[in-house]
Amino acid sequence: HLDDPHHKVAQAALSTLADIIPSCRKSFESYMERILPHVFSRLIDPKELVRQPCSMTLEIVSKTYSIDSLLPALLRSLDEQRSPKAKLAVIEFAITSFNKHAMNSEGSSNIGILKLWLAKLTPLVHDKNTKLKDVAITCIISVYSNFDPTAVLNFILSLSVEEQNFLRRALKRYTPRIEVDLINYLQNKKERQRKSSYDPSDVVGTSSEEGYIGVSKKSLLLGRYSAGSTDGDGGRKWGSTQESTLITGNIGLATSDETQDNLFQNLETSSNTNVFPSKTKESSYMVNSICQTLGSQTGQIENLESSVNLEGLPTPHLEINGLSRFDTLETTEGATHNGTSSELDLNHLKPAAIKVRSMPDTGPSIPQILHVICNGNDESPTASKHNALQQLHEISVANDLSVWTKYANQILTAVLEVLDDSDSSIRELALSLIIEMVKNQKGVMGDSVEIVIEKLLHVMKDIVPKVSNEAEHCLNTVLSEYDPFRCLSVIVPLLVTGDEKTLVICINCLTKLVGRLSQEELTAQLPSFLPALFEAFGNQSADVRKTVVFCLVDIYIMLGKSFLPHLEGLNSTQLRLVTIYANRISQARTGTPIDA
Repeated sequence: HLDDPHHKVAQAALSTLADIIPSCRKSFESYMERILPHVFSRLIDPKELVRQPCSMTLEIVSKTYSIDSLLPALLRSLDEQRSPKAKLAVIEFAITSFNKHAMNSEGSSNIGILKLWLAKLTPLVHDKNTKLKDVAITCIISVYSNFDPTAVLNFILSLSVEEQNFLRRALKRYTPRIEVDLINYLQNKKERQRKSSYDPSDVVGTSSEEGYIGVSKKSLLLGRYSAGSTDGDGGRKWGSTQESTLITGNIGLATSDETQDNLFQNLETSSNTNVFPSKTKESSYMVNSICQTLGSQTGQIENLESSVNLEGLPTPHLEINGLSRFDTLETTEGATHNGTSSELDLNHLKPAAIKVRSMPDTGPSIPQILHVICNGNDESPTASKHNALQQLHEISVANDLSVWTKYANQILTAVLEVLDDSDSSIRELALSLIIEMVKNQKGVMGDSVEIVIEKLLHVMKDIVPKVSNEAEHCLNTVLSEYDPFRCLSVIVPLLVTGDEKTLVICINCLTKLVGRLSQEELTAQLPSFLPALFEAFGNQSADVRKTVVFCLVDIYIMLGKSFLPHLEGLNSTQLRLVTIYANRISQARTGTPIDA
């Protein structure tokens, strides 16, 4: 009756519901997921007679249940609403609920539902409806500020580079602190990973914050949903299982989601109908393991022109770099049906060694190269990574448009990931590759410049001088080549960091960027970073204070005396220091002091 077209019937149903909830609190909880979507749909009813009891019912629900209990119902409500107004009502109700309940130090008790909720909100950040877009951003910030910040950080880092970039930019306008938290969180995460004694062979893909998802081999038979969203609108389907022990090196193939599902169903069918003997099923599983997917950070799993029917095993049309073709499968298939051999002999499929270097006629095997960069190989991980990075260097110089159109995001993700490698020579080589990519693939790199800058800021604190110096050179190149406003969008929020080394680096970056702006552009940007600079001027570290002085001096020299009114936030000693240095440096550069 909640959906009854007669408004008096709907009103009576809503009023009854409002009376039932407080007295049947526990019993009603199991019905919330089914009932709340109907309540929200009447919240935008043209009749005030219906809207009023609807609001009253939702208010009672909000007072009676915690956000953990409400989330499944809210998720379903948002999913079922078609009207932007109704979606708006659901999200606004959720914001109120998140703000009302105190943060639990242990986070959400249902992390899976919370991830789905965040995934449902993320596409709305792109929505053309401004109100819906703003309220979606506000809700994500509400979860981050009031409920479970770690879940939000994890969710952001599970997105593809493009989505991550867009979402971080949107959130940064409202809560700059999230950038600092993300960098600190990543740093702590990397340190924990280095200390932990896990077996690298148990994880496939790369555990990158920029998009690749690591999936445990032990937990999956075939690729299913991974740690990202499983939501239809905002989520990503990832299929990635890799059995690198079957073949020396990794053979990266991408199959469509539909093909994967067909493979999975065929596997089940064969086990139910006894078409194959048990050993043949094991062979089928091995073929499945070989037909693996390399998780693309854009979330787009490309379709190969292939047809693999496990019930008949016809000649598969799959080409793999390093193998000529799976022609030997046809022979093996015949042997299986004749009963002479019940297992796939992988030696037929395995040459002496699969070389990562591409064959001249087939072009570079990018998925293989990326796999080696992120995982190395068993024999010589460092040498193989070094070789793979050199290959990418050659690919960058060649600048084949078809390669970069297809694999740009995957390449960038792998290169950024390897900046955390334990071997300093690998880190240094990756940095030189980024410089080469800035030179040869400027447009491709420009799409993700914010994430590149953040990563380089982190690497500049490397304990190995050669690496930190190369990172500084790399960062200076990026800051000089790309839109200064986009670079500022990364640097400015980090000026509130408590880490002195990061602060010095960011202020130095700011000094370089302000030099690329016109006087008008610089004046317009002053309110965004001057308060943070003034605060840093009082830092206990002499290095931080000195860096602030030279940044303010450069701005003073650019703007002249028109900058003085903006310096009112400084005390007399600080102001005198800036003025003295500005006059000295101006005199040295131009022969004329500013005060002249």
